Amino acid sequence: MAPIGRKGKRLDIRKRISHLQKRPYCLRPGGGGGGKPHNVPLWGLGNELYGDWQIGHKSAREYAPFAREVAKVVKSTSPGVELVANGGAHGDLKWNQIVLDKLADHVEYLSMHEYVGNRNDNFAEYMAVPLTTDRYLTTVSGTLKASNAIRYPKKPVYLAFDEWNVWYRTGVKEALEETYNLEDALVVAMYFHNFFRYADILKIANLAQMVNVIAPILTKPDGLILQTIFYPFELYSRCAGRFALDLHVECPGYKTDLYEKVPYVDAAGTFDPDTHQLALFFVNRHPKDAIEVELEMGGVQPVPPFTRFEIAGEDVKTANTFEHPNQVTCRKTSLDGPCPPAITLPAHTIVVLTTALKV
Repeated sequence: MAPIGRKGKRLDIRKRISHLQKRPYCLRPGGGGGGKPHNVPLWGLGNELYGDWQIGHKSAREYAPFAREVAKVVKSTSPGVELVANGGAHGDLKWNQIVLDKLADHVEYLSMHEYVGNRNDNFAEYMAVPLTTDRYLTTVSGTLKASNAIRYPKKPVYLAFDEWNVWYRTGVKEALEETYNLEDALVVAMYFHNFFRYADILKIANLAQMVNVIAPILTKPDGLILQTIFYPFELYSRCAGRFALDLHVECPGYKTDLYEKVPYVDAAGTFDPDTHQLALFFVNRHPKDAIEVELEMGGVQPVPPFTRFEIAGEDVKTANTFEHPNQVTCRKTSLDGPCPPAITLPAHTIVVLTTALKV
């Protein structure tokens, strides 16, 4: 192995990968060392190295050639492995351009991370946060598409949104056990809407984390609770089809310091060609009022019955606790008959409508 690394230190990537593949706990099924080691197919070339809080912090011009050499070694020893390059913070255009210029021929993905919250306790501003995420996604997807077009017909590089969540109440001292409420669930649902809209370039999205640490599931020795953000995660994973739809939405909105208009209704849709299922996803951002949504199907023929799912709570601050674990849940109802011309979205709710299409 040629020496790679800093300050003359040798880094044998083959030995490192072999070591991790054989680790007795974290990479083995069962957690106790039993079974065969996992064949890990996806590797990140560092984590948030643009940040000075990270060991190995680098500028884009330092990171890109270093990561490229590591990628060469990994690909030469494990040809089936896919690699994720560090994307810049908040869709940093300059960082991403520099990294893609050096690394695009050696990686499959560019990463993006984002954590959001309501530190100012301003519901209207918080409900507008997904528009900022959309702006970042527009920048990153444009950068990737430009790079892919320049390199065509070489393989494209896709986006991995491999860290995202609501996180603002806790830090290391608080053990990171964030308690989520209904407004957080609304934001999580709108994250999914953004993911659907950018599905042509965004191929991986990972919620951080899953249990206890800023997580949808909280546990203690004698039980667990499903937090509010669990329900959109479960519902969307069950209902979403393989193809994202481009919906046209017209609705009133409100103004914030950052945005001239924030639509009260955020909507997305998917279709699954295997089951012929259409799924329509809605979030009502309004803090007090229900909104009636007229559905225009554009000539497609829905087949009854229709299933409606609703995630709601008495108030946007409603949370599930060990004492009151079912304050926010998902309710399911079945609607017979023809496609309704309109559906009502109660204030501050998530509504999903599913049906089969006649094809």
